[in-house]
Amino acid sequence: MKRSLGIGLGIVLGLGTAHAGPPAGATAAATTTAAATTPAATTVAAATAAATGGAATAEAKMPVSWEGAAPLSMARPSEICKAVRLGEWARITCSPGGFISDVLLLGGSHLGVAFREAKAEQGVHVIFPMKVGDRREMVINHLIGRGGYTIEEGAAVVISETWLAGESEATIVIATNP
Repeated sequence: MKRSLGIGLGIVLGLGTAHAGPPAGATAAATTTAAATTPAATTVAAATAAATGGAATAEAKMPVSWEGAAPLSMARPSEICKAVRLGEWARITCSPGGFISDVLLLGGSHLGVAFREAKAEQGVHVIFPMKVGDRREMVINHLIGRGGYTIEEGAAVVISETWLAGESEATIVIATNP
């Protein structure tokens, strides 16, 4: 999986989702109030509340501390990724080496999914809730130096999470590109 960096970075490690900031001269409170009252924002907020049983977002329940988290079994483990579970939440920490260019959710629900820098491990934390019916695929891309005039990125790690009805737990598969 290869593409030119010029196409754009999805979620840049350490910056979260891309955001240009409020318009010049606008206060944060005014921007937040205006954004929350637009029809699109109201519809998205209502759909999110309905999908999460009334909670504003699934991320509101995300663990602050992962102390006491149990190891999470994976159908296809990897030496460069370690997984832990705390309640319904999974945190997969991957350290593929090199420069991580972006981390993307390729498919599945975005509710509660978060990407955080793992400074101590020199990698990234991929955090998500696990529920019956889930199907997600995420990718950690890194830069590939070819010695030419272009910068390319490629998939270093692909994480797949699937929890089919009738199964006792989610199936997590890690695929790495050495």
